[in-house]
Amino acid sequence: MNSLIPLVMMPDKSVSWDDAIKQLKIQKRVCKTFVPKETNKECCVCNYNHSENDVPHFNETWNWKIHTEQETTDCYGVLPQSTKRYLRCDVETDLEQLCSVLLGVWNMITPGLIMRMIGDIDKTPNIKIQKELLQSISDAAIASDAWVITNGYNEESISELVGEIMYTCEMNNSHRNFSAIAVGKWGNINGRHKLDESTSSITHKGHGRYKLELNHTEYIFFDDGTCDSLDTGEFASNFARQISSGGRRRIPLITLLIGGTPHSLSSIYTDLKKSIPVVVVNGCGSLADTLYKYLKLTESSYQSLKDKNQNSVSLDESFNASEDDLDIPTINETFAEDDDDDETKVLSTSRTTKDMLRLLGKSRRDFIKDVRELYYNGRKENYETQGKRLPVGELLSLEEEKALGKYLYQMASCLNAPLRDKIRFFDVDSSKSLKETIYYAFVQASDNLSQEKKKYHKTIDEQLHLALRWCIGDTTENQSATITKIWNDTNKIKDNRSCLINALSKNMLMFVMNIMKLDIDLAILFRSTDNSLTKIGTHWSDKNHYLHELYLDKNRKNNDPLYLLDHINSENNFTKEDLVTVLKYLVGDFMPSLYDSQSHTKLMSSETEKLNDKENTDAEYIYRDIFLWCILTYRLDMAKIFLSQMKTRICSALIASKILKSFADYAPDQAAKDILFAKANDFETHAIEFVRCAYVKNKHKACQLIMRSTNLYKGVTSLQMAFAADNKRFIHEDACQALLTNIWYDRVDPVQEQKLLVVNILTFGIAQIFISIYLKYFSNNTNVKSKNHNVTNQEPPKRQLEKNGIDYTDDYGIDEKIFRHFFHFHNRPITKYCYTCLGYILFLTFFSYYMLFAFHPLSKKNPNIHWTEILTIITITTMLSEEIRQLLSQDNRKLIGKIRSYFDLNNRISNLFLVLPQYLLFYTGLVLRFTQKTPESFVSARIVMALDLELSFIRSILFIGIVADIGPKIVMIRKMTNDLFLFIIIIVIFIFGYGVASRSMTAYGTIEFKGQNILRDIIYPVYYFVHGSFDNERTQLEAVPDTSTTIATQVIFAFHMLFVNILLINLLIALFSFTINDIQTQAHYVWAYDRCEIIRIYHARPALFPPITFLISIVRLFRWCWRKLNT
Repeated sequence: MNSLIPLVMMPDKSVSWDDAIKQLKIQKRVCKTFVPKETNKECCVCNYNHSENDVPHFNETWNWKIHTEQETTDCYGVLPQSTKRYLRCDVETDLEQLCSVLLGVWNMITPGLIMRMIGDIDKTPNIKIQKELLQSISDAAIASDAWVITNGYNEESISELVGEIMYTCEMNNSHRNFSAIAVGKWGNINGRHKLDESTSSITHKGHGRYKLELNHTEYIFFDDGTCDSLDTGEFASNFARQISSGGRRRIPLITLLIGGTPHSLSSIYTDLKKSIPVVVVNGCGSLADTLYKYLKLTESSYQSLKDKNQNSVSLDESFNASEDDLDIPTINETFAEDDDDDETKVLSTSRTTKDMLRLLGKSRRDFIKDVRELYYNGRKENYETQGKRLPVGELLSLEEEKALGKYLYQMASCLNAPLRDKIRFFDVDSSKSLKETIYYAFVQASDNLSQEKKKYHKTIDEQLHLALRWCIGDTTENQSATITKIWNDTNKIKDNRSCLINALSKNMLMFVMNIMKLDIDLAILFRSTDNSLTKIGTHWSDKNHYLHELYLDKNRKNNDPLYLLDHINSENNFTKEDLVTVLKYLVGDFMPSLYDSQSHTKLMSSETEKLNDKENTDAEYIYRDIFLWCILTYRLDMAKIFLSQMKTRICSALIASKILKSFADYAPDQAAKDILFAKANDFETHAIEFVRCAYVKNKHKACQLIMRSTNLYKGVTSLQMAFAADNKRFIHEDACQALLTNIWYDRVDPVQEQKLLVVNILTFGIAQIFISIYLKYFSNNTNVKSKNHNVTNQEPPKRQLEKNGIDYTDDYGIDEKIFRHFFHFHNRPITKYCYTCLGYILFLTFFSYYMLFAFHPLSKKNPNIHWTEILTIITITTMLSEEIRQLLSQDNRKLIGKIRSYFDLNNRISNLFLVLPQYLLFYTGLVLRFTQKTPESFVSARIVMALDLELSFIRSILFIGIVADIGPKIVMIRKMTNDLFLFIIIIVIFIFGYGVASRSMTAYGTIEFKGQNILRDIIYPVYYFVHGSFDNERTQLEAVPDTSTTIATQVIFAFHMLFVNILLINLLIALFSFTINDIQTQAHYVWAYDRCEIIRIYHARPALFPPITFLISIVRLFRWCWRKLNT
């Protein structure tokens, strides 16, 4: 850095920075001569108060060079409002000295770009433009490590927007890599006297016309000895040019004209002469709007002129004498300046204002009118600032006529070559973003520096990486080919990989998106090397070495408030074991570890594996790993880029949804939870769209796609993941429902063979034997099918799916064994369901019979229990064994996970509050049934069994939930029951409140402290109020109407009736109506989820019904043990 600053200006680094400022002896400026204003004789033109002893100089024109003097500045330090550094300096301070303050004293990092902002205080851009400015300037500054230079006035919209950018970046990103420098006039700062430690008797008159924007990083205040005066922005523009090209620096500089006052034209003109690109933003202010208007108006004519390669003098030969009268005295003059470069000076001396106006054609007069208006606005502001009276009328002095001519010449020059080629204009309604416009201006500025100094020429690698860092998407074909060649260069693997990981860490979306568009082999880019293995040791496997870099603390950190990975594991050294543990918790332990030694071995057989297939496999695993990293580190937009590159998109999107929902447990507040669930639903929507596209193209393969085992995730299926992630909308999709229907009927056409299915069920499958015999020996198509089978199918049909999985697609022919058809019929889920319903009806029949007619205490006269009771006990015991089998067969690997999944409060609440109590009550009643011998004590057994019988009847509702017309209604009942429980609690509180309070006044001393008496005399009567029965209560109160206790009881009785019978009951009815309307659509999603669960249960359930299912389970257990012994 020091090489960029002359040694004579370098302060001693051993001293503090405020002492270094003293060593530089920077000056400020103070007015010493009292020159009264024409409009206010008591006030000096400088707007500062002078002492009474100062003699007024009435006949002089105030000039800061003559009437002010320099003094050593004592205004520097830290702003008390924002703790940012500031410095007051003289307007004639050596600009290189100020550069040394920024780079040498304040130790600011040398920028990659300087953006000079010229705004407009009088106009505020609309919301759409402000959003574009915020996003584009922020992106450009981050991409280029820029210095953004404004005047720092809070009243100017662009300064305020830059301050907002800085504030947002500081809140969201502690590693901010760009700066915002305010360069404004000292005398215009409101409250500057609080920073002035001078003991001088000179005081300010006003408080400054502008407030300071406090979110900039550094502040430079130039001082010309005036207060509340005009700031043309010339000093800031000169300072920006010095930073860019002073000393031995060559830093690209661009100017953004975002509005601009009429005085800003001089700065713009100077920038263009010095080959500094200018970006004009339309809709922000008078100067920018006027420039944009005529740049756009003359765009086609200027382009045609360039295409013909003609001089602009020959553009408009119709400029004749009749059009010569434009009322401009200086129309035939030239305005060359000493600091013009050779090209500009030649054109200036050879081309007059008249020549410059030829490009405008018939729009000359409108152009001159608009320019005059700009000039008059600036002239008026000058007169007000200098305290002069504005002359009456529009007549200009000779000096002003010349100034107008120069102003018109500069404006017209901006529309003509060579200055026009350095201007880029932007409109918010255009297809391109402001960021792209800034980028191309940046490239142009860099090219201009490269032409001046060859050593600043960028290599192809630097140019392409720069384009990628700026995230510019529209690269040319040649550029894309070059980028692809560079990124596939094996000699640059390490650098390219580091570059990509850095882009991932910084969430550079367009950079990564551009990389993904190219033909880049990630398997080569992330290929392991000996060096990488040495560094990572044994934490990661050879194939996953890149995960070590991704999960480093500096790379995985995300300043987004929804980054919650560190809440689960805050270790800086994020190892493979940590990642496995995190995924096991967030996804579920049903998914095996993705990062073990066998993680790459299941995708295909090693005997048939080809090299290119292996590379594609490796790339797919890399995409998976980066995708999961993006989800875990909450870079969701980045994750979608990699999701689009994956082949296993459906399951990946569902896993992302599951992770985000699991993250909600760590969310700090409800708003964060809502955002996480919304993002999870977004990924579920992606999975739905993927399935819809597949289902439209091929319905059969789409169903297979949903249920296939994805080796990328160690055998997890998309349907399994959707069920675990509670993705009800995904399961409700036509493709999923078609798959579930196929599994439900299993090799039976759901439409064409329904009648045969009904016949088979009614005959317990016996009809299937005769149907198979008929189809095999007597059907008209038998001979044709047999011939086709002999010719084309010498071997058995090839199995499409795994033997131990869902195999409904592997149909069998008519030549198969007849009893195979019979056994398969009984293993269809729909058949098992029908048999289970029939068995449950028989169970309820037997249970009801002995509860009504054969449930009595055991005695010597009746020593045995009824046979229906014995059969009921056997049936419910086999049912319990089946429930235990279902619990143990949950996808989760650990027992605690199986229990949590089985009693899931969100989707399986019936297991906890209906199924489990049914078995507990039954066996409790069974114990009481054999222990209680007397009729009085046997009542407890009868009560428990009766309650269990009621729960058994209620449980039968679950069997009809599979029906499409009834299932959603059951979901509504379940949701409304949740609301009812809340009201029951409130009503119970009021029942106890009124019952105890009223009886304490009207029945004191008459109630014994026994449970039965309290229920009979306090709780029951008040409970009956809900049913409208309160005559007994009124009778008791009217018996002694005049007592004070009765009167008080009447009051609380009225309040109780109003609140419970009128308010709460009607509120409950209204809430039920709202619940029905609210969940009417959701009910179908919940039913689809419940249907999926039922089909999953019956697919794995033994055939027939309890207690026969227990025998089949025993046979299955022995067969499983036999297979284990043989293997």
